[in-house]
Amino acid sequence: MRVMLRRVSGFAAALTLALMSASARAEDPHELPDEEGLRIGDWTFQPSVALRTRAEYRRSPVDLGGSVFASNAVQADGFGSSAPAVTASLPSVRDAFALSERARLGVGVRNGRVGAQLTLQDARVLGWLPGSSAALTPSGSAAVQPYEAYLDLRSDAERPGIEARIGRQAVSWGEGRLLGSRDWSQAAASFDAVRVQAHFGEGLADLEAFAALLAPPGSVPPPLGVNGSQSVGAGAQLFGVRNAWHLAALVNVEASLLARIARGPLPMELTGGDTFTADLRAYGDYRGVSYSAEGACQLGRVAGYGLNRSLGAFAGAARLDWQTALPLDVRFGLSGAYASGDASGGNGSRLQRFDPILPDVHRHHGMMDLVAWSNLLDGAASVGVRPLQRFDAQVRYAFLGLAQPGDRWTSSGMLPVGVAPDNTSRVLGHELDARIAFEATESVSFDAGYGLMVTGAGARNILGAAGRSTPDLLQFGYLQASLRTR
Repeated sequence: MRVMLRRVSGFAAALTLALMSASARAEDPHELPDEEGLRIGDWTFQPSVALRTRAEYRRSPVDLGGSVFASNAVQADGFGSSAPAVTASLPSVRDAFALSERARLGVGVRNGRVGAQLTLQDARVLGWLPGSSAALTPSGSAAVQPYEAYLDLRSDAERPGIEARIGRQAVSWGEGRLLGSRDWSQAAASFDAVRVQAHFGEGLADLEAFAALLAPPGSVPPPLGVNGSQSVGAGAQLFGVRNAWHLAALVNVEASLLARIARGPLPMELTGGDTFTADLRAYGDYRGVSYSAEGACQLGRVAGYGLNRSLGAFAGAARLDWQTALPLDVRFGLSGAYASGDASGGNGSRLQRFDPILPDVHRHHGMMDLVAWSNLLDGAASVGVRPLQRFDAQVRYAFLGLAQPGDRWTSSGMLPVGVAPDNTSRVLGHELDARIAFEATESVSFDAGYGLMVTGAGARNILGAAGRSTPDLLQFGYLQASLRTR
């Protein structure tokens, strides 16, 4: 309790200091506006502070209790099953709570064409239900690590034609369906990577390439090593190339290719193999109407238990948003997504389950984070209003289903919920979300949401097969406070 009080007090003190500094900014002769930073000689410094505290509640969580799977990788199957191997069984969980905080302290520095960014992050859970995924960071333990630490080089200080970043950095492509920052997650996602961007024709086209280290090389013990003996593995790497053409406000096209090469030693969230994903997206925004349509195909091979399976999968998604001129700034939205599942029950020589690589969470498939862009069939509609400049509210309905009812259900956090091979129902359920957001100042915001899902026969069958409760209703609620100085 004392630790919690100290952290809450620290948050309040930081909030007070931020508000005081905002009012006193004009009195400091050495400080320039936020977009320029603080100048010392030829160097410009941009300090930043971001604090976030969130309380969450889940009723009948779908990925806690019951069967504990050996891996949470989307592509990892067990012996003759679409589900990973089960290592333990726990009692079913009825109520799950989590109180978490995340603090970032950063400084950016630039001198003409040379710059750098260092951001330290402390992400920890202050309280949780034992056995939940939130307990990955134990309460009270040190969790400070660099979130960003990169060198930035530009061909021109003002209008660079070529930019390069080397070091730890956040990378998000398109709408984050395949590669996102996962900012909703406690620690978010950043990569140790080399990234190069080239810009052509006054913003007409962009070309980007990057190489990231997902798992470092190291020793692989028997029997996983080469020929069942001790060996040295190459780890895992992710390579990507993206090209975007900005033809008009309503016509933009983006093509990308991602290649993930995974060898031992690997962390739990990765499966060995070679995964190649090609993605094509068209998007635009004109006079209040914005849209996006995206399709992806996937080839490669997946390492299994004594057998390498070939990979062939595909996925698609689309959205349409309309910001009206009606009172209250009413807006409407429609979206849908499909991702192939595996029909072989884990026995086929070809895996057909789509792997979304490293997607954003809490963004595309509902507030409750129940599904990923894998073995998925969903459709959603939303309506939002902004009665005040700093107040926003939205209600969203979504149908959630499975492309292959006998294949695996995966949550947005890439955790396997389970699989029921004899399940014949595609219906996971109907989700209704409500969210409100309020900006107290330019730096301080509050966010709250509530999600309710009426479970379908497919969801109840899979939850029952995984040894969890089979409720008619799932619930989720959260309250979040954030402070950001830049």
